[in-house]
Amino acid sequence: MNKKSNKNDVSIQKSLTQYIVYIYVLFLIGLYPLLFKNGYTDILDFKSSSYLNINIIMFLFLSFLFLTWIPSNYKSIGNLKDNMKSVSLTDWFVLGFGLVLTISWLFSDEMAESFWGTSGRMFGYLAIMFCVLGYFIISRYLKFDQVILWSFLLCGMLVYIIAIFNFFQIDILGMYKFGWQNGSFISTLGNVNSLACYSSIILPIGMTLFCVSKKKLSAWIYGIFCILGFFGMVASSSDSIFCSVIVSFLILFWFLNEVWEVKKYLILAGTFILSLQGITIVHHILINKDDLLVGLARIFALNRKMLIFLPVIILLYLGITICEKKGIEKQVLKKTKTIFFLVVGLIAVTGFLGIVFLNLRYEKVEVVNKFGAIGNYLYFDKWWGSCRGTNWIYSIQVFREFDLKHKFIGEGPASFVYALRNCFNGDVYSLDKKIIDAHNEFFQFLITTGVFGVISYFGIYISSIKRSIKIYKNNQFLIAVIICLISYLVQGMINNPHIYTTPLIFWVIAVGENQLRDASIKQQ
Repeated sequence: MNKKSNKNDVSIQKSLTQYIVYIYVLFLIGLYPLLFKNGYTDILDFKSSSYLNINIIMFLFLSFLFLTWIPSNYKSIGNLKDNMKSVSLTDWFVLGFGLVLTISWLFSDEMAESFWGTSGRMFGYLAIMFCVLGYFIISRYLKFDQVILWSFLLCGMLVYIIAIFNFFQIDILGMYKFGWQNGSFISTLGNVNSLACYSSIILPIGMTLFCVSKKKLSAWIYGIFCILGFFGMVASSSDSIFCSVIVSFLILFWFLNEVWEVKKYLILAGTFILSLQGITIVHHILINKDDLLVGLARIFALNRKMLIFLPVIILLYLGITICEKKGIEKQVLKKTKTIFFLVVGLIAVTGFLGIVFLNLRYEKVEVVNKFGAIGNYLYFDKWWGSCRGTNWIYSIQVFREFDLKHKFIGEGPASFVYALRNCFNGDVYSLDKKIIDAHNEFFQFLITTGVFGVISYFGIYISSIKRSIKIYKNNQFLIAVIICLISYLVQGMINNPHIYTTPLIFWVIAVGENQLRDASIKQQ
């Protein structure tokens, strides 16, 4: 009788835990990105407090459930050896990252500020640790289903729709009435870089699902989402999302092995070009302010020569259809992919060597005169990427000045600004703005959590990608996870971890782990 009662207690505890985690995830992916208060004036404080509060509430409930369950079910916990077997490589990296964060915070000179992140966009020790703890809870207890996925994408659609209205200077939410007329703020994610970071997470997932979905209705919904996402790319006018999406397109092609998938891929590529060109044509007719677009958005969306690729895509589609009728599509596709990626690899190596040569041989003025606007991207100096080069140069200088302890564990979470102060005896400015972060995830974690933090943080991504690649053929959602993580790493080269978006990428990693664990259980 006692054994049966214990089993019922375990079942009830597990069901309640899954229910709580389900609600938490729906808030995180379906509501959190849409939250704001007083336009952009209090958006950071409101979003950060909402994120912290929902995590505190969830973990209080889960702690209560766990503590009430232990006394009568302690034998069900199992022995240490059995539990250790279920800990994956990604789990170990997440655990390591959490440990480094804790040690780094404990040794921080500004523990209170580091804990709350008051000098680092409210993304301090507590917020990052909730990402770490959330990973373990979600990967173990989330019942991932279509409702979760649709909520994620529907929220993204709403974010993009608001951004598109803002792009056409229509303030449907009254976000700008508090004085934030600067074009650097858009939709419900504040700074355009935050929207770009959010897009680097959600857009590659929609792109992948469109290509691999066999259901027509689902494919249509994914397609509409992608169109809105491509519009949102232009609205954000941020270079990082263009880099992420282009890389996502390249990697996505590698994972598509069926002819019907490649056909949908070509449709997606054509839609991408038409979306970029279409929204800027309409914008030019209605607003006639092309100067609002800068950087890669200007190069890709305002350059009508991009339309030349449309007939090429159509010819490729017709060619695949002809090969399919002749029954030679598999062989042709395999050879085409091999040649394509050899060419891409050759271009990448040649381009890298060319950039090194230009930076060693010429001055910036010469490079810009020779290559035009693209020359600003080819020559690296302190002005590169809206002065991101300055942040990176300072980051390298700070790390060089670190003692051995700080090289290993950093200055402390959200303490980049304090590291600069200690190194340069005061606040550091760029273009009259105080530098508070590195604008690069590698340098950000190198300074705040040291070498150990960098190894554990990027180990999370690399291990998750590597493990997902092994079994993606049995679960195609893992393709979306792989491409999403790579896309996020690409944008992370020029953006910061942020309380708006880092919890979402940890959610993706947790869902990937959740799917990998399910696959492992099925194999056993």
